[in-house]
Amino acid sequence: MSDHNLAVRALSGLEQIRGKLSEFWQWWTGELIGLTPASIRHTFEIPSRMLLVRLSDNHCTLTTSTAQGENILTEFSLDSPTSAEEVGTRRSLSGFAEHTVLLLPTDLILYKTITLPAATASRLKNVLAFEMDRNTPFKADDVYFTFRITSRDIKQHKIQVELTIVTRKILDELTQKIAALGVDISRVVPGDLKESEIGNPERNLLPQPDTADKRSGAQTRRLLSVWGLVIVILFIAFIALYQRYQRAEQLSGDIEAPRAEAMQAKSIRDELATLKASRAFLINSKISAPSMLVLLKTLTEIIPDNTWLVRLTINEGLVTLQGESGDASALISLIEDSPAFRNVQFSSPVTINPRTQKERFSITASLAQNEPQPQEVQP
Repeated sequence: MSDHNLAVRALSGLEQIRGKLSEFWQWWTGELIGLTPASIRHTFEIPSRMLLVRLSDNHCTLTTSTAQGENILTEFSLDSPTSAEEVGTRRSLSGFAEHTVLLLPTDLILYKTITLPAATASRLKNVLAFEMDRNTPFKADDVYFTFRITSRDIKQHKIQVELTIVTRKILDELTQKIAALGVDISRVVPGDLKESEIGNPERNLLPQPDTADKRSGAQTRRLLSVWGLVIVILFIAFIALYQRYQRAEQLSGDIEAPRAEAMQAKSIRDELATLKASRAFLINSKISAPSMLVLLKTLTEIIPDNTWLVRLTINEGLVTLQGESGDASALISLIEDSPAFRNVQFSSPVTINPRTQKERFSITASLAQNEPQPQEVQP
């Protein structure tokens, strides 16, 4: 390969790099402009990030609005064939803009002035949608519409509302056709609006998402640009930290084996302490719990001959006695007098067994636990 060809290829490569850097610089500065407050942009004549699409006889003109007037970016026809490169160029322009606004010809729009009660002002959109088929030839589901209050009659409690309507079929087909040619429409406004009203979201005919979803793709890209800068800074810091991490890992490996042995020894000590505590608890519980035979003997001595039990339940220190007695109330004092029981009471109302004429009862009592001294248990 000759030196001349090498030089040509080198120059071509440098030109491609220069083009990429230029594109990045335009994108980056554009994102920073989008983050600048509107008042500062106006003071220093920073251009708006709004792309206007003017439509006339199936001919589209893409422009931007500046302090010196409109700047034409490109033109194309909706009916003429277009190349993939042209579509990509338009899509880049549309993606760079904060909003891409279609200025809809007035011959596609229906204007209607309606008089309504002033009380409807707070819910005007719902009222207009409900009354759409009464005031226009269309149903609410068949149109996109926007509105503005043009006058108020305070005495008559009336308001005049200007309704701007376009059929969904016409607008959907039109925006889809334009989108296929590389321009994604985010707003649609009447073409006869003043320049100051074009950016007013209340004049937009397209439905907008809820407040929580109103961030546009351009706003997301602005956030991404900021995060991009943060990521670059973090990446540089990461390289330095990663080198320190590798060194720390090397040192950590040297002490990992002794650390594992220490952790294993600690685990064994903890397990041994747990076993000792469990054993001591079982021994103390056995010492403090009264013998079942002693408990049955105590109940047998307490309960008089005119009483018999049908059920005796002992669960976690709580004794439940159910049965019949000639005098159930007397049982409470008899059981309370025993040092083996505490908190003696009826757990349900006393009833009479009509067959035996005995009183049915259900009594609960707590076992009086012994208080043993803590035992030192040897393993």
